[in-house]
Amino acid sequence: MGHFLINRHFSDIAQISELARNWDLEFQQTQAGPLSAQVLQQLRPGFHFGVVEFSRCIKQEGIPPLSGRTFALLRKPGLLEWCGHAVSHRDLMAFHPTAGFASLSAPGFSVYTVTLPEAIWQQQIRYRLSWATADDFSHEHVLRAYPGRVARLRCSLERYHWQLTHPEAAGDAQPVTEDDCI
Repeated sequence: MGHFLINRHFSDIAQISELARNWDLEFQQTQAGPLSAQVLQQLRPGFHFGVVEFSRCIKQEGIPPLSGRTFALLRKPGLLEWCGHAVSHRDLMAFHPTAGFASLSAPGFSVYTVTLPEAIWQQQIRYRLSWATADDFSHEHVLRAYPGRVARLRCSLERYHWQLTHPEAAGDAQPVTEDDCI
């Protein structure tokens, strides 16, 4: 089972649109000044993991990968308007499985994204994560979560991200699997 890993830094927003594999996205920088952006993507069959960071305000519009259900979690406190909702670092963004989205991020935006097969998403969201509003996933949704669950999910995503970016040291750490990221 192969995988594909991208880890690049950008200073031009147009380059990011070309790179965003499996996403149909358009980016627009809405704040003047030089941009510093980082994109990391790991693509595996049935599992896509991503980290995106922007130093400036960015408007994003597009469609998430059609290969499954995508969710996103802010890496740190910050401001984000997503699909008409104000989102905090305590919320999970569950993307509509086939519809578009729009967001406007503040400077310092940093987010994790994970795409899973729909069946795994439905099972895990109800059983393992126990989100407070896990009753309707037919459209995009901001899930208000229990703080401890969010902290554990973010910790798992942080460890997974660290292991991807530090493969030489990851052998000394307990491995994080894709199951830990859901």
